Amino acid sequence: MLIFIVIIQLINLNYICMKKILFVVLGTVVLAGAGCNNYVAEKAVEAGTGNKVKIGNDDKTLTVKTGEGEMQLGEVKKMPDNWPEDAPVYPGSTIQLVSSSNPAEGNASVSVMLLTSDALQAVVDFYKRELVAKGWLIETDYEATDIAIFGASKDNRTMSLTSGSSDEGSSITMTIETEKE
Repeated sequence: MLIFIVIIQLINLNYICMKKILFVVLGTVVLAGAGCNNYVAEKAVEAGTGNKVKIGNDDKTLTVKTGEGEMQLGEVKKMPDNWPEDAPVYPGSTIQLVSSSNPAEGNASVSVMLLTSDALQAVVDFYKRELVAKGWLIETDYEATDIAIFGASKDNRTMSLTSGSSDEGSSITMTIETEKE
């Protein structure tokens, strides 16, 4: 189940060369599951992306590093080092995926996927309150039965936030993009 959530979230993250990386990471997970060592998986990712890649796997977390960024999925222990202090993190949530990129061309971004056992409405209420309290301007607000989507901006940054509900609680995916000066 986690792999399907990760695949959906990877698509939402708009990570570096995401379409290409998505299939390569999927292949890496398959290779890792088949008992291949990190060297084989690294070479598969490198062949698919054209980037030098370092993969770390502690049996609970998969880390993929390229020259333009890093992605971790699984039981990630902490938020990315470059996560802005003024970007609220839902209390009590568990981190499922983090990624950051700083490509030579285009804007730098940082993304996280969180899971909580709380209902979607609690998540929506928290982010509406906390984003405004931290100085973000909510520019887009779409809410439906099982999904909420926000777009916010502050200074030279934009945030996209998508939260969806399930029987187990809510998933939260946030991406913050910083415009290069």
